[in-house]
Amino acid sequence: MVWTIRKKLGVMVGVLFLIFAVGILSIFALIGRVARRTQELADVTQPASAAAHEMKLKVLETALGVRTYLQQRNPGNILFVREAGRTFQDLQGRYEALVKNPQARALGAKAKHRHAGMQQQGDGLIGLAKEQASAMDAFHRALEQLDTLLSNKIQVAVKPEAAGAHEKLRSSLRMEIHANGVAKELGGFLKTHQAVYEERMGRDEAGFKEQLRAFEATPLSS
Repeated sequence: MVWTIRKKLGVMVGVLFLIFAVGILSIFALIGRVARRTQELADVTQPASAAAHEMKLKVLETALGVRTYLQQRNPGNILFVREAGRTFQDLQGRYEALVKNPQARALGAKAKHRHAGMQQQGDGLIGLAKEQASAMDAFHRALEQLDTLLSNKIQVAVKPEAAGAHEKLRSSLRMEIHANGVAKELGGFLKTHQAVYEERMGRDEAGFKEQLRAFEATPLSS
C-alpha cells in the first residue's frame, strides 16, 4: 500500500493526539489523587496543616502551568511548573519534619510519590507539545521552500511566448494554491481535530498531485 502525504500526516497527528489525550487524562487523574492525599495530610495532623494546604496549592499551580503551556506554548509556563514543583518538594520536606506519627508520615510519602508521577506526566505532555511545534516548524519551512520554488523558479522559467506556457503556468499556480491549502487545513485540524479539515487537506493534496502531473505532461516548444 502506498502511503500518501495525507495518510502519513494523519497517522503522525493521530498518534500524537492519542498520546496527548491519554497523557492529559493521566495527569489530571494524578492531580486529583495528589490533591486528595494532601488534604488527608492536613486532616491527620493540625500542626502541619499549613504546609499540607500549601502543597495542595502547588499541585493546582502545576496543573494550571501545564495546561496553559499546552494552550499557549509560552516558555514562561514551563518555569512556572518547575518552580511549583520545587516548592512542593520543599513543603513536603517541611511537613515530614513537623509530623511524628507513622500514619501522617506514610501519607506524606504517598503524596511525594504521586507528585513525582504527576510531574513526570506533565513533563511528557510538554515534551510532546515541543515535538509537535518542531514538526510544524519543519512543515512550514518545507512549504515555504516549495512556494519559493513554484513562484521564483518554475513560473519564472516558463517563457510566456512558448507553446504550452499558459497551461504550465496555470498548473504551477494551482499547485501553489493547493500547497497553501494543505497548510491551512492542517492548522485547523491541529486546533480542532475535526475530520472536515482532514478531508479538505486530502482534497488539496490530491489537487496538488493532479496539477503536478498536468505540469509534467505539458510539453514546451519555442
